[in-house]
Amino acid sequence: MDQPASEFLSEWVGSDKAAVTIRDILEMRAGYGADSGIYYESDQSTFAIDFPKTKEQGTTFEYSNPTSQLLEPIILRSTGMDAHAYLTEKILLPIGIDPNLIGMWLDRTGTNPLTYMGLDMTPLDMARFGLLYARNGEWDGTQIVPGSYVQASLSAQTDFYGLHWWVLNGAFFGQEPPVTISAALGLNGQQIYVWPAEDLVLVVQTQYEHSANQGYVLSDSNYPNTCTARNACPDSTGAEVASYSQFALMSLLAELVD
Repeated sequence: MDQPASEFLSEWVGSDKAAVTIRDILEMRAGYGADSGIYYESDQSTFAIDFPKTKEQGTTFEYSNPTSQLLEPIILRSTGMDAHAYLTEKILLPIGIDPNLIGMWLDRTGTNPLTYMGLDMTPLDMARFGLLYARNGEWDGTQIVPGSYVQASLSAQTDFYGLHWWVLNGAFFGQEPPVTISAALGLNGQQIYVWPAEDLVLVVQTQYEHSANQGYVLSDSNYPNTCTARNACPDSTGAEVASYSQFALMSLLAELVD
């Protein structure tokens, strides 16, 4: 993980990004600022590669979709497989997820997998992914993901962020929760909570429908619409579906195992 990303992103050689490491990217400390419209770009991988670096790498955490999208060209150039094919071979199939039954979104070019968003999965399949992490990367006696990587992912590398996982600790909430667990927190209520010590995984999803016949190439009319059902879109009418307190959820989970 401490390998310079410029070994795969030749565009960075000799630039102010040359020393950015894979670890910096996974920890959201690559020096990028917050998202500035990558969702609306056509070639989102090129946009991510060219995105301006505004801070010294390895110092400041800032959640950034362009940072996550850097993983697309890195995976492609390091393995020769696109990110969706790599995910399918290395993770989905080994843990029993049928890739034909999930949606894998591409940017508007129709060629670049999205690595900061865009996997349509059932709650059961999300739970399988969570359980893989809850069990230290092992599935049916086979080590799918290195245990050391899983442990680093679920542990705070910054105040409350691991390797593309959130750590729901006192720094995250601003007060000490009754338990500290890790979570994948997606847009508009797509959540996977993982508590390895208790072998517990909790999945939360919002209402969402997307016909596979529509395809999974991002456009103005075709996108993963997770906000309409919650009345959370800018043009929605009526009251937004109530959310819940994650801090209160931690209390309920603590009571569950007492």
